[in-house]
Amino acid sequence: MQVLKQHLLTVTEYFSIGELQNKTELINGVIYDMVPPGPGHSYVVGKIAKYLITSLNDEIVRQEQPVQLLPVNAPQPDFAILKPGKMGYKTSHPQASDVIALIEVSDTTLSYDSNEKMRLYAQANIPLYFIVDLQNKKILKHTDPGQNGYKKIQASQAVHIESLSVLMQLRDIA
Repeated sequence: MQVLKQHLLTVTEYFSIGELQNKTELINGVIYDMVPPGPGHSYVVGKIAKYLITSLNDEIVRQEQPVQLLPVNAPQPDFAILKPGKMGYKTSHPQASDVIALIEVSDTTLSYDSNEKMRLYAQANIPLYFIVDLQNKKILKHTDPGQNGYKKIQASQAVHIESLSVLMQLRDIA
C-alpha cells in the first residue's frame, strides 16, 4: 500500500493554493482528496439543490464550497445553508458562526461523514448537521453539538429545519 504524503497547513495557507481547493478539503491541517461523486450522489445533490433554492427565502445555499472552521479546517460539505448577509460571502468564505445547517450526501463516504466530519462540525458548534445516507436510505439529523460530537442523532426519512420551515422528504430526493 502506498502512503500518501501529507502537508500540514493553516486555512490561510490552504486558500492561497488556489485551484487545488476544488478537489480537496482541509481537515485538521491536512489536505485530503475528495472522492469523485458517483451518479447516484450527483443525482441526489441536484435534487436537493433545486429543493433548497426554491424553498428558502433570504438564506444562502452554497454547494460544495469551503466553510472556514479556523484555524486548520476548511471542509467542503455538499450543502451549507447560511445566514443572509456579508454580500453573499463575496469577499470571504463563510465561517462556523454563519452556518444554519450543513448537509452531506453519503454513499461511499458514510463512515467519514459519520465520524471525522461529524466530530469536526460538532466541535465548530454547527447547530444542525444532516447526513443523507444513500446506502441505508435514511437521513441522520445531528443536533446539540459538543466537543465530542453531537449529543442527539435522529434517523428519519426527512430533512426538517424547523427554524426555516423547510421539510424535505427522502422519497422526493433519492
